[in-house]
Order: sequence, then structure tokens, then C-alpha cells
Amino acid sequence: MAGKRSLPLVADGRRPVDDRPTIERARRRLGGRASTDGTAGQPVRFLGEETTGVVLFGAADRCDVLLEGGAVRRTRPELLAATAPVEPMLRVVAEIRLFGRLREGERVRFEHEGRAEEGVLVEKCRYGALVAKRDGTLLAVGFRRLWPAENAEG
Repeated sequence: MAGKRSLPLVADGRRPVDDRPTIERARRRLGGRASTDGTAGQPVRFLGEETTGVVLFGAADRCDVLLEGGAVRRTRPELLAATAPVEPMLRVVAEIRLFGRLREGERVRFEHEGRAEEGVLVEKCRYGALVAKRDGTLLAVGFRRLWPAENAEG
């Protein structure tokens, strides 16, 4: 018998399951590589609705709005109107604005396994970033757990 072989694990009988982390899988989970425009952190309401939220990612032709319950809704900018932030969303407004100012190559601090660590923002995505730890490990970090390094230049 020649070498050991592994058969693919199949969930629901349709396609193989591969739980190994990859950069591409992490990038997709964070919404894909992108840089937001200046509308990130803007409290908005949907025209013709009572629904409000905060622009998490903005571009000329579309934006992603973080709703109060934590869901993200993709829409077109012309379907939104600026509004005053509601109390439960004040913190997330500040977090999104802070994240919006971060740039690739910048030293950052981030929360990982319950403690703050430092690294370099390698790739910015819609909802977070890929960050290189000091030991070279690459992590996917959500925008709420990422901030500029205290002594970073800027």
C-alpha cells in the first residue's frame, strides 16, 4: 500500500468541508479588501423607513450600513439620509470613524484572545483588517477590536 490518503470531509453530501484557515477565507469573512470613503461613521436613516444605522463602508455606488441589532445592510447612498446618532450607536460611530482613518502599513493595536497586542495593518477590508503580529502570524481582526498604536506616527 502506497502512502496514507485523506478523503475529503463532506457536510450535507454536496461539497467537501475545509476548515483550514486561509488568507482568502479571512478576507471574505471581513467583507473583502476595500477602502471606505469619508461617509464611514455617518449615522443614517433609510429614506421612507424608520430604520437607522451607521455607514460601515461607503463607496460612490454602494454602502454597507451597520444596523442597531448588529446586522449589515447593503444599499445605495441615494437611499440614505444623514441623521443624528441614537444613543446605543454612539460608541460604534466612534469605532467606525477610528477604523476609517487607519491605513495599510500602519502600526496598530488589536484585541486578540482577551488581551491587547501590537502589529501592522497589512490589508484593510470592509469590516476589519488582516494584521501581522510581531511573530509574523497573520490574523483577521474585526473593526471594533482594532485601533492605532499609541506611539504610531501620524
